[in-house]
Order: sequence, then structure tokens, then C-alpha cells
Amino acid sequence: MKNVVQNVIDGMSIPNATSSNGVEISCHCPFHSEQNKSFFINVDMETYHCFGCHAKGSLTNLVMTVCKVGFFKATALLR
Repeated sequence: MKNVVQNVIDGMSIPNATSSNGVEISCHCPFHSEQNKSFFINVDMETYHCFGCHAKGSLTNLVMTVCKVGFFKATALLR
């Protein structure tokens, strides 16, 4: 799943994404501008959370919002 999440991050052009433990990826939030990495994707739980703007949800919702695609296309992208 990590490769899929990394592909999504690359596809969304989120710079400076890093993973220190292989389970959680931290990066700059795609929903607001910021200096620090406050956006986290949990690979195991397939969720995201931004501690800056408090956006949160599933990876499917993230792909739907950022890539502007429907549910079925988003789930296909995550496979």
C-alpha cells in the first residue's frame, strides 16, 4: 500500500513527502499553504489528517478531492 500512497502523493505534486517509519507519510498540506509539514497519511489505516487546517478523511476522499475524480475512479487509482 505504501507504493500506492507514494504514487498518489507524486500524482498530487505534494513536495517534500517523507516517511520516517514506513507507516506514516508526512508532507505539506494540499489544502492550505504552510511552512511546516502538518499533513500526515497513515498507510495502514488508509487515512489522512492535517494538524494545520484539520482536514481529515480516507485516502479515497483525499484522491477524490485533490484529483477531482469520482468515487470509482479514486478507488481504481488506489489499487
